[in-house]
Amino acid sequence: MILSQNITYINNLQSKIENTIKKINNSGIENTTENLFHKFKNDNFQAIKEIELKGIESAEMKYQKYDNIFNSMNTKLNNFRELLLEKNTDTINKNGIEIINIELSVLKETFENLTNSEDKNEKLFEHTSELLIGDNIKVPRTFGLDYIKIGGIEITELLENFINDDNPNLDKFDKIIDFISIKRSEVGARWNGVKSMKSIYENQQFTENEFMSKKYKLEESIMELNDLTVNYEALMKTIAKISTLSLVNYM
Repeated sequence: MILSQNITYINNLQSKIENTIKKINNSGIENTTENLFHKFKNDNFQAIKEIELKGIESAEMKYQKYDNIFNSMNTKLNNFRELLLEKNTDTINKNGIEIINIELSVLKETFENLTNSEDKNEKLFEHTSELLIGDNIKVPRTFGLDYIKIGGIEITELLENFINDDNPNLDKFDKIIDFISIKRSEVGARWNGVKSMKSIYENQQFTENEFMSKKYKLEESIMELNDLTVNYEALMKTIAKISTLSLVNYM
């Protein structure tokens, strides 16, 4: 009776051992856990370096500020254009032109404030500087005066000329709007590049997390297999002793 129960238990253990081996084989991890983990580190698929992620986030925040500034510039220039259009009408009198010029001057000052925008006491449109991400990836951190100058002349100076002009040329003014739109697109392209870079890093982090999850599951299965193997070997020794005693008693 005892022997029969032990044989049933052995069969159950063997079944569990087979299932555990299947789990290990289906873990999605080939090679030994330790060797693969070192390969994972050497291939740079380990956790994202904190300094690199901070660099990416810093660049992303910087480009968000630039995008907001260029968006505000574009709004001010379009408001400026509407006033120039009104100024060009034949029905406007001298007093009306003076009022419009005052409004244009306010818009020009607002635009000038945007060109003098700062981030942490650093002017955003003064000189070109770079931000280092990781060991060798560089992206623009600030943009130079060429982003607020056309033909070497600052846009605020050009706006002043339009204020002083009694018959402003709207086609020439539209070139300023086009210029700002182009510069905004350039910054937007840089921003999209940083977003793509961030996405790549996040995918690497996901890959690493997925690997670690499989690694822990594999380690649990290996531990379970070890426990089952120890129990199986102990039980086989017990059965061997029982069989020997039964044979002695029979003789």
